[in-house]
Amino acid sequence: MKKYEVEKLEKKLENFYKKDRIISSYEKEIERLSRDINNIEKRIKECDFNIPVTYGSSSFSERVQSSNSGESNAEKELMKLILRLENKKIEKNKEIERIRDIINSIEEDSFKIRRNLYSLKLDYINLIELKYKYGKSNRAIAIETHMSESTISRKIKTILKEVKSWQLTFMYKNTINEIEIIKNI
Repeated sequence: MKKYEVEKLEKKLENFYKKDRIISSYEKEIERLSRDINNIEKRIKECDFNIPVTYGSSSFSERVQSSNSGESNAEKELMKLILRLENKKIEKNKEIERIRDIINSIEEDSFKIRRNLYSLKLDYINLIELKYKYGKSNRAIAIETHMSESTISRKIKTILKEVKSWQLTFMYKNTINEIEIIKNI
């Protein structure tokens, strides 16, 4: 396995054990963004803007001259402010969707891991918990389990290969299901 694949699998196993905390923090971020969106909508609805005095009243030249759009400087400035707020609102909605995608990805990975985790040997499950749930180093695990550090590394590589095979199996099953659905259409 390549290094980036190992890192990706390790991150998924860590996320499996830290799932609730990670999702909780993402949900708090969604709540904050939703409050920001509500505040923006409230400001727009109530026209809660501070426009500088220089834009407030129309000057004599503005009254005499006609503009192409028929808008005063104050109206133009107000429209710019509203447009900026609308753009912020759009960006915050995009961020909420991005976070929801992350949460869904974590939950999917967690489901796959949970479904297959208990098919492993008990000592492999213990190693996974020590390494990814409690965040212990290979040396600390070796001391605790009375094994050599190289044995721990070898077993963890074996476990990661097993986890990768779960993912490939799941992807293969999904592909077959999608093909069957397409054939039925």
